Amino acid sequence: MPTLKHAQSLQTSRFWTMTALIFLSCAVATPTFAQRFSVLYSFTGGADGANPSEGLVLDSAGNLYGTTNYGGTGNCTQYGLSGCGTVFRVTNQGTETVLYSFQGGSDGEYPWGGLALGNKNQLFGTTPNGGLGFGVVFSLDEGGTERIVHRFTGKTDGAYPYAGLTLDHAGHLYGTSTSGGDLHCGDVSKGCGTLFELDRRKEAVVHRFAGAPSDGNFPGYGAVLTDSTGNLYGATGSGGTANFGTVYKVDPSGKYTVLYSFSGGSDGCEPLGTLAADENGNLYGAASACGDFNKGTIFKVNSRGAFTLLHTFSGAAGDGNSPLGGVTRDRKGNLYGTTLFGGNCSPVEGGCGTVFKLGPDGSMTLLHIFDGYTDGMAPWGNVIQDAAGNLYGTTSNGGPGANGAGTVWKIAP
Repeated sequence: MPTLKHAQSLQTSRFWTMTALIFLSCAVATPTFAQRFSVLYSFTGGADGANPSEGLVLDSAGNLYGTTNYGGTGNCTQYGLSGCGTVFRVTNQGTETVLYSFQGGSDGEYPWGGLALGNKNQLFGTTPNGGLGFGVVFSLDEGGTERIVHRFTGKTDGAYPYAGLTLDHAGHLYGTSTSGGDLHCGDVSKGCGTLFELDRRKEAVVHRFAGAPSDGNFPGYGAVLTDSTGNLYGATGSGGTANFGTVYKVDPSGKYTVLYSFSGGSDGCEPLGTLAADENGNLYGAASACGDFNKGTIFKVNSRGAFTLLHTFSGAAGDGNSPLGGVTRDRKGNLYGTTLFGGNCSPVEGGCGTVFKLGPDGSMTLLHIFDGYTDGMAPWGNVIQDAAGNLYGTTSNGGPGANGAGTVWKIAP
């Protein structure tokens, strides 16, 4: 049974660990690519928000939208951190606006996942807490008015949705919950999670995960991927034949297929992030752990379920450690992502994190190594890329802002 040490355990320990690392980090030499990197905004941990966990979404005007796990004006306290979380906007000039501060309880608490962007800049997201105690799906209009789309009951509909949502061209929302569903599955019968669909009026469960050995368990933090023909793709952090995670597909008729089950060996384990796809239907992703050095891998799975190992992280100089956010692919076949650790700023956890580029030829390039102080640390989520090739992402801690509450960053091509 995998420990999911970068999943469930980090949900409760990540913030005190990262806070300690801020004080333990040492200065590093400025890498040659530093001039390409800029911090657009550094969170202070107050009303502006604190600790953005996942990635961002970009509108046509170049504004970035995301969530912070803590901060805001709500009266919540967890693990010594204040606030119930926020939804924010950051311009490309670095101006931040809080669009909504969660107040805790019925409107949701502690948003973790990224957002989906609809018409007229309407935003859709999830919180893993609040509502009836099991999380909510919410929408936010351009004026900052929140509407609850669904409150999870913790039963067959799901519980604790940590991942963000995906909006298809027909206006349907897709997402996952980490628990609930088949209540005969999982620890103390809390369920192994669900894949759900929302038409903005009601929820329908597309699949209830059943766990090892024939199904996945714990869908993790990655958003569901959709293709032009209506297929859905995702990953689970555990489950499968060896209980080390899966890559799955659901076709438009609702047929569910496990495309690949991780062995926990050189192929990796605990794939928790978002997948990417190419024009031939190949899927690309990151396993957050295992591999030859137990620091994660990058992989490809084709439409028939054949697996190809693309990179094994070593944590050594010039490499990363623990890719939790998944990958983004450009038209040239380059893969981009972040690693939670890696670099050489921290002697305790093996670095403050990296942004990487994996070329089609298998070459690994670190585009940025975080130092913890000037730029942030612990980039948990995925990256996004605009039409000009700029990359954007977040760090969950560190940065020059008061209290080291995380950053929004940009890397220019």
